[in-house]
Amino acid sequence: MTIKHMALALLVAAIWGIAFTVIRLGLDVVSPLLLTALRFVFAAFPLLLFLRPPKAPWHIVVAYGVIQGAIMFGLVFHAISIGMPAGLASLVVQCQVFFTVGLAALFDGERPKRHHFLAAGIAALGIFVIALAKTDGQTVPLWPLILTVMAAFAWGMANIVSRRAKSADPVSFVVWSSAAAPPLLVAGSLVLEPGALNALMGLRGVDLWTLTWTTMALAVPTTILAFAIWVWLLRTYQAAIVMPFALLVPIFGFGGAALFLGERWSLGIGVGAVLVLAGLAINVLGDRRIAASSS
Repeated sequence: MTIKHMALALLVAAIWGIAFTVIRLGLDVVSPLLLTALRFVFAAFPLLLFLRPPKAPWHIVVAYGVIQGAIMFGLVFHAISIGMPAGLASLVVQCQVFFTVGLAALFDGERPKRHHFLAAGIAALGIFVIALAKTDGQTVPLWPLILTVMAAFAWGMANIVSRRAKSADPVSFVVWSSAAAPPLLVAGSLVLEPGALNALMGLRGVDLWTLTWTTMALAVPTTILAFAIWVWLLRTYQAAIVMPFALLVPIFGFGGAALFLGERWSLGIGVGAVLVLAGLAINVLGDRRIAASSS
């Protein structure tokens, strides 16, 4: 991989990692389901008016938008809003790697390798340690942690669904699928977040500016730009070469949360985070070793 392309991969990791801090800042002024809805409204429009529909069955496009946009990100945004640290969320949600491997075995007949089981076991131990760890005398909030793990499972499901659209242009696919998420998210907000829509309409001054820039940051660079670069890299190089850069997402997530949100972890949370990151590294680098030996 050239230095230029490595820089692009680093850029994607940085955008995705720092996005968790942006989410936390946006949640200070708007409810989680509405913020998620706005993210995907602007990920879809106005590009949807200029891009042809993807060459994929519509039920696949809609299913991906609902699972990835409404369910996965709805859970992440809600978890952060009720106490999940943004930096920790950027790490825990990467457990989607293990759920993807398991779901691929279940639905696509892929056989996990030994290093997949080892990696998943180490990461699961890390999640357990995080659940028991304490910061400032308090444990990590269990329900937000569970929601984040559920979001990782939804991400794994979305990955399996996206495989059914192999011939679709990836940018067109993500833009059109993004349009499927807002209706469900707005409906969920009306039921689960009474008064949130009125509060959104009443935003003024600094709060309105915060909502504007956080929404656009989550919609354009995070959802559209980073995704397009990542897919292009995966089409240019073997996945085993590109995927290790995804390990940097939590690093940027930790750094952004510490720098802009002042998040600090106890030793126990740090140990759990290292275990999860180690599991991710074994999974990704093990796949890379296998790809290299077969080429």
